[in-house]
Amino acid sequence: MEPLISVVVPAFNEGKYVAEALTSLQSQTYKNIEVIFVDDFSKDDTAQIAERVLGNGVTAYKIIRMKKNCGVSATRNAGLKEAKGYFVTFLDGDDYLLPHAIEALYKAAADREPAAAVTISGYRELDTATGKTRVHRINKAVTSALQPDEIAMSRILNKIPPEHSALYKRDFIAEHGITFNENCVNGEDCEFALKALSVSGRTAICHEIGYVYRVHERMTTRRPSETWQLRRYKDNTDAIGRTVSFIMENSESAKLYDLCSSMLVPLVQLRYFSYLAMKKDRVGFENMLSALDKKVIMNSRRSFIKKPEVHVRALTLLAFPKLYYRQYSKRIMH
Repeated sequence: MEPLISVVVPAFNEGKYVAEALTSLQSQTYKNIEVIFVDDFSKDDTAQIAERVLGNGVTAYKIIRMKKNCGVSATRNAGLKEAKGYFVTFLDGDDYLLPHAIEALYKAAADREPAAAVTISGYRELDTATGKTRVHRINKAVTSALQPDEIAMSRILNKIPPEHSALYKRDFIAEHGITFNENCVNGEDCEFALKALSVSGRTAICHEIGYVYRVHERMTTRRPSETWQLRRYKDNTDAIGRTVSFIMENSESAKLYDLCSSMLVPLVQLRYFSYLAMKKDRVGFENMLSALDKKVIMNSRRSFIKKPEVHVRALTLLAFPKLYYRQYSKRIMH
């Protein structure tokens, strides 16, 4: 019998879209799934719609209601704790899957023994305002035959699209203590995926597109405050930093270690300088500059061929710190 696959569905105020998300799970060609639906203290009818759709279907399910609004990371973690499947995947409450999505991921994962710890795919982006779609594919040259660290490096270098669609061995995730950081509002999903990719014994690539990522009015019309933009930038930087630490401490790949030390470590430091400039914190910027170990960010020259902009940015900071501060202080206008 095919193994059970858990699908964790976090949702907050998704009454407009959640029925389509859950119906798409009921329509999967791969039938041995369980749905772990986590309502993040919605103020609309999200939970009621979920109960109706799941209750009228044949798919096994569990509904979790958070006692307060905790954010998508906490809801995903809550779902992970309740998942019983051999594999686990995620579907946001405002997205949906094409009928073959889970079957395609599973076939790619189980193509060889042992089954892949991580399986990733591209996705389709749907703009609800225009009805237009854009497909983000994984390059045909990136295949399951590649070493896991090579695939992880391709993701770090943005040669692979973000993992909206991914399948993980549940025991593998638990063994490595990989969870979503609940204090992070930006970059937490990429952090989760990169940590998993960096320690995967085998990574599979699925070239079929089954995940539909919806861009809708709540995302495109919301104008976040400057404070919120700064929070997102810093949280994303912190997420990169945590990912780097995890990889350098846990991955056995010398190539990944070198990419982290030569590109990501300098990048994190440069982003913190940028953050202080965007905050208009000139004193903090100068203090950080005076304490900077220049050798650390100059390591970026070793990754120049892979990511030249990091080294160029490092040279700009060291040679023209006032210019660097002025450029980034304009990124968020007060």
